[in-house]
Amino acid sequence: MEGYCYTTECLRNYILKYFGEDPKKPCDDCGNCLRQFETLDMTDEAKKIINCIYESCGRYGKNIIMDTVLGAKTARLTEIGATEYKSYGVLESSNKNLLRRLIEELLLEGYIATGEYQVLKLGDISRLKNTETKVLVKITDEDKMSKRKEKPKKNKKGMDSLTSAGFKLFDKLKELRLEIARAEKIPPYIVFNDKTLIDMCAKMPTTKSDMLNVSGVGENKYGKYGERFIAVIKEYVK
Repeated sequence: MEGYCYTTECLRNYILKYFGEDPKKPCDDCGNCLRQFETLDMTDEAKKIINCIYESCGRYGKNIIMDTVLGAKTARLTEIGATEYKSYGVLESSNKNLLRRLIEELLLEGYIATGEYQVLKLGDISRLKNTETKVLVKITDEDKMSKRKEKPKKNKKGMDSLTSAGFKLFDKLKELRLEIARAEKIPPYIVFNDKTLIDMCAKMPTTKSDMLNVSGVGENKYGKYGERFIAVIKEYVK
C-alpha cells in the first residue's frame, strides 16, 4: 500500500502487477497517467542519504535521517550523536519534501530497506558503483513546496520523537501489551496501538488523570488496562 501511494507509474498497472499480471501499456486514465511529472536527477543526494544511513548503522527512521542531512538543530540528534556524523548538514539547503520523495524512490528501487520500527537500512547499492547509474525521481509541483508552506502538524508523535530512555520504556510497555493480548486472545493493537504507547513514553503518566490525557486512552480502556500500564511506568520511573 505504501508503494502504491508513492509510485509514479500507472496506478492500474501497479495493482495488476501486484496480482501477477503483465500489462503492456498504461491505462491513460488514472491519476498518475493524467498528471504531469518533472524528472530530477538526484543521484548525488541519494548517495549522501545512503552515507547517512550507513553512518547511523541502520538504527533510525526517515525523519532522523532527513533531519541529519538537513543539519537540523534538535536535542534528539545531539543525544544520538548524529551532529557528529560526516553527513550532518550535507544537504542543508535541500527541500525536505524532495528528500522524502527521494527516500521513497530509494526504497522502491531496493537501494535501501526498512527494518523493525521502520528504521532505514542499506539494501543493494552495488549498482551505484557504476558512474552511469542515475537515481531519477519524478516529482510534482506539490513536492517543490517548501516546509514553510506545508500545513503545520500538531502533536506529531513517532518513534523518532523518543529518547533512548523512551525506547526502553516502549519495549516494556510492548511486553505488557503482548501479555494482555495473548491472555485475551486479541491482536495487540486492540489493547493499545503503537501511537498510544509512544505517547505514554513521552508523558509517563503515573495517575489516572495523567493516563486519560494520553492519546487513545479513554475511560473504558483505562478501566480495562490503565492501572497495569501505570504500574509498569511507575516501576520504570523508580
